[in-house]
Amino acid sequence: MRCIALSQMLRGDFHCSFIISHPSESLKTIIAPFGELIELKSMDMDGELLEIESFVCKADIMVVDGYAFDEKYIGYLNAKVHKLVIIDDFAVGYFDSAIVLNHANESLIYSYKTSRNTKVLCGFNYLMLRPEFLKAARTNRSVCQVDTVFVCMGGADPTNVTIKVLEGCIKTKFIKEIIVVTGSAYANQQELASFIKKAGTDIKIVNHINVDANTMVKLISSSQICICPASSIALEVCCVKAALLTGTTANNQKLIHEQLLNASCANSVGDFNHVNVDEISIKLQKFASVSLVNQMIKNQFHNIDGQSADRILDEFKLLVAC
Repeated sequence: MRCIALSQMLRGDFHCSFIISHPSESLKTIIAPFGELIELKSMDMDGELLEIESFVCKADIMVVDGYAFDEKYIGYLNAKVHKLVIIDDFAVGYFDSAIVLNHANESLIYSYKTSRNTKVLCGFNYLMLRPEFLKAARTNRSVCQVDTVFVCMGGADPTNVTIKVLEGCIKTKFIKEIIVVTGSAYANQQELASFIKKAGTDIKIVNHINVDANTMVKLISSSQICICPASSIALEVCCVKAALLTGTTANNQKLIHEQLLNASCANSVGDFNHVNVDEISIKLQKFASVSLVNQMIKNQFHNIDGQSADRILDEFKLLVAC
């Protein structure tokens, strides 16, 4: 999704293609509106590099986003294109590229080991989010009541944290409505449907599946509290603005998690995989305070200005001139 967001930022000035090894049919469908898809057929890294060499040229800017690319792979790509950009989550290892993009904590800029000419772009000023969310970031918000929760644990949620979060919401008593968003990769849809049916009429629970960006903005806007992992979803929530209860479900979320807490844009349950229902309920209970919710929204508005697309586009234009 962050590569799609990046393509939306750049496509007015650049032709964008997505190079992916063995994409699923669902992934092809997701990418189709945003750029040309080039499928890699090889079963190993060496074969991939030979395929890539056949269609890239020295005028290209290549963006690399993934966890399987070693120093040899990156070095090979660097030699074949005009400039290389690496999207990173961890700030671990050595980076030899024109730009490193990491929309986690701005202080990470001092943690990177890079070549002399590498520029590191970190933090809220370089969010790789879709335009619908960046537009929402430019508008402030305040709430006068707290009774609706938005829950989205990602497109897959392999450990089914969603059910545990719903149980925590129900235990708080002050929550009257829960909006749940799940993706096509969520394998527990039937269990979720059964849970919602058994919840009865005391609390309204509505499940939305595979929603687009505009719908996500509307659903978040209709809530006063959002519960989601510290991934791009949490950053999207901060753009639209709501009290945010976050945590981690995977290692690549730790730096965004740290950034959100340091900026007082969220409270945390810690590790969603290990927290229990009662702990979630206790954390949520604090959000019954309208003043606390509005203060968190104020912090989000202060930290995210919605101008990251302009900043990133300017950096890519500079790469062309170099």
